[in-house]
Amino acid sequence: MRLNKSYSLVLLLSTVMLSEAVLADGVIRKRVVTSDGGSSYQRSAVRSDGQGNSSRRYTRAAESSNGGQAYQVSKVKRLEDGSASKTVNTGINGANGAHYNSQKQLSRDADGNLSASRTISGETRNGKSYNAEVSVADGQVTRSQSCSDSSGNAVACR
Repeated sequence: MRLNKSYSLVLLLSTVMLSEAVLADGVIRKRVVTSDGGSSYQRSAVRSDGQGNSSRRYTRAAESSNGGQAYQVSKVKRLEDGSASKTVNTGINGANGAHYNSQKQLSRDADGNLSASRTISGETRNGKSYNAEVSVADGQVTRSQSCSDSSGNAVACR
């Protein structure tokens, strides 16, 4: 999904700020930096219930003075049964209209079985696009990719 550049960073920061009330009992660190070159935001929150369940969320966002934006949200969760998961979402919106999105997921169930996936999508300022997905589960690797030109026609990925 591609968000309008003018409000995607605001939407991201609003979501982060709303989460703060939920995680108020944990450790929260925030940092905002602004300069002529742009601005950046970092936030880290840790929560544990004392029963073996814990979570950590780390958020970074930046905006350049010419309108480019980037963000990364990382979430790690561990449960008392031994299961765990990590998700990392990354997005970049270039000032020229190009964009890139990535989602990585890694999980371990209570029995120690691992699974992982990664989804990538990108589009140039001229409208050419690339989409790929890789997943690993039960010892099997699955991969798919697609590319299109600026008119939306499927083309070979290089």
